[in-house]
Amino acid sequence: MKTNTLVSLVVYFVVTCVPYTLCTEPQNNARPNLTAETNDGDLFRKEDVVFKSTGIALNGTLTYPLPGNRSKYPAIVLIHGTGSTDRDGTIPMMKLTIEEGDIRPEGMPSKEWAMKPFKEMAEGLSTNGYAVLRFDKRGWAEGGNDQVDMTLDLLCEDVVSALSYLKTRSDIDHQSMFVLGHSEGGIVAQKLAADLQWLRGIILYCAPITPLHELTHDQTAYTLRLMGATESDIDKALHKNKQDYEKIRKGEYPEQTFNGSPTLHWRSLILHDPMATLRKCPLTTGVLILSGAKDWQIPPREAIRIHNELLKLNHENVDLHVFSMLDHFLLEEKGVSRVENYFVKRRNIPPYVLQTISQWLERACNP
Repeated sequence: MKTNTLVSLVVYFVVTCVPYTLCTEPQNNARPNLTAETNDGDLFRKEDVVFKSTGIALNGTLTYPLPGNRSKYPAIVLIHGTGSTDRDGTIPMMKLTIEEGDIRPEGMPSKEWAMKPFKEMAEGLSTNGYAVLRFDKRGWAEGGNDQVDMTLDLLCEDVVSALSYLKTRSDIDHQSMFVLGHSEGGIVAQKLAADLQWLRGIILYCAPITPLHELTHDQTAYTLRLMGATESDIDKALHKNKQDYEKIRKGEYPEQTFNGSPTLHWRSLILHDPMATLRKCPLTTGVLILSGAKDWQIPPREAIRIHNELLKLNHENVDLHVFSMLDHFLLEEKGVSRVENYFVKRRNIPPYVLQTISQWLERACNP
């Protein structure tokens, strides 16, 4: 088995007894669910926006409610997970095959998409009364220059710039601003809560508390086992990964990228202490923690650890929801969740996920 090549491709594709709620079925009173195919101007408004951040222009879409009783809307900025991605979080349809121990795309990705979770979340939440800003990640097609110099701090600055843009608008409630971070974006969300100290709340969408580079060991082992790798091959792959991460930590890794992401970015993640950051989250900043029981990339134990730590700190407003049938993107998965499934067919955010977020936001905005 070509273990080193396989591990690189696996990481590239995926890198991306407590009182919690285990959600098993949709709620009957959920408001209309919008899929990424919906373009119904009767449900929400949208506009393309541009804002400056650290020398580049970032392009995004702002969705917000139809005119009504409010003149100002609570606002949420969506924060991407690992890798280069557009404002919608688009993952294309394509078939992956295993050949001679390697996982490979079979042909070019389709023009059809398998998921657009950020688009669906933005439009669904705007239908429920919230302004939502999503933007192309730095380095994406319209997002500016390349990602070679990207770090965790730089990603945080991009989100701060997005929040600053929203603060220039008269239709935004500047006292009710939130961030929602998916996966690695949850690390950014926790850091911003600690650094800014004024966010009304953060939503952690399948977010880690274990350092991300350590989680990639579990991700790699899980995927290799599904592909039939021997334990010896897995041990060799993990040993190689650990050696590479140590070189990155010391600043001695010779390449500008590692497993498809900038080496500087990996180093910033390795040097970051997620637990110390979480402990600096203000007690008055609300925290909603969402996880899928079938998430093998950021397992539910991560969400439970975050929840328990905040309870120890006597945090005033923290909720945890683990959805029994959902994966890393909070999409329904009937079978075993695996990387190939992300690309196979079109899936949508379930209505009960949007309802859970909307209900929590309503409580957070009206304590």
